[in-house]
Amino acid sequence: MTGRDRLSIVLLVVALVASVLELFFRPFGVALPALIVTMVAVTVSDRYRRLGLYTTAAITICFLIGSSFAVWDSRPLF
Repeated sequence: MTGRDRLSIVLLVVALVASVLELFFRPFGVALPALIVTMVAVTVSDRYRRLGLYTTAAITICFLIGSSFAVWDSRPLF
C-alpha cells in the first residue's frame, strides 16, 4: 500500500463521516465539500474507485434524507 492509497482511504473516510453529519447538520453545506473530497480521493488513487462510488451513493442518500429531516423539523438547509 502506497502513500497515495493511504491518502485516498483517509479522504474517503472523511467523506463518509461528512455524509453521516449531513443527516443532522445542514445538508446543503456539507454535501458539496464531501463530494469534492470524494472526487479528490478517487483522483489521487484509482485503487479505491469502487469505494469512491459507494461513498458518493452514501452522500447522495444521506443528502436526501437529511434534507427531508431539515424540512420536516424547520431547520435551515444551508
